[in-house]
Amino acid sequence: MIRTSIVAILLTCFLASTPYCQPKILVVGSSAIDAGTVYNTGSHIIRTFQIENAGDQPLRINQVRTSCGCTAALLSDSVVKPGLKSEIKVDFNPSGYSGDVTKYIYVMSNDPRDQMTTLQLKMNITYAIHSSPTFIIFENAKVGKADTISVTLTNTSDEDFRISKVETNSSVISAQVDKKFLKSGENARLVLYLIAQKIGALAGEISIRTTSKFQPTLLIRYYAGVN
Repeated sequence: MIRTSIVAILLTCFLASTPYCQPKILVVGSSAIDAGTVYNTGSHIIRTFQIENAGDQPLRINQVRTSCGCTAALLSDSVVKPGLKSEIKVDFNPSGYSGDVTKYIYVMSNDPRDQMTTLQLKMNITYAIHSSPTFIIFENAKVGKADTISVTLTNTSDEDFRISKVETNSSVISAQVDKKFLKSGENARLVLYLIAQKIGALAGEISIRTTSKFQPTLLIRYYAGVN
């Protein structure tokens, strides 16, 4: 009787026709995290998913991929024993994004019934201060000659705030804003001056500091191909 039972269990494991003798990946909670409305301050959005092994064999996480380079995923444990959990920390850089955004995380494992599990990070990205354009390209950058770009900054929130500081990460770019106090709905004109000193690519960010409680910082990316 005992020998018959052992043979039956081994045959079940070999055929893998039941959940027994298999790893089983289970997302604790929801496979989709909604971060809600997020003000784009330039800070990364970080959320954590939990993966549990609901089977009775070790679960191996072979790979974790994301849908774009702006999203990173860090796995705490690649081998999860039965009944235990592993965490996947998702780090999303919202710079340049606005509106409804969904990023996907793909988890590949040795679960024979679910070899790729898909996770989602959702959010609505908004601005208290918005720039037009959202991305700056100095199209006429030449060594020793000034190239000028004008940017419109708009207070899209319901509060009034002040632009306290404009910073650049390059000594060859200067900035000037024509209005520092913005009521709700008002615009300010930001003018950027580039006087390049050498040929080559130039890239970085302009940092707009404000007194807004929703968005104390706005980062604007810039690029120049200097001739």
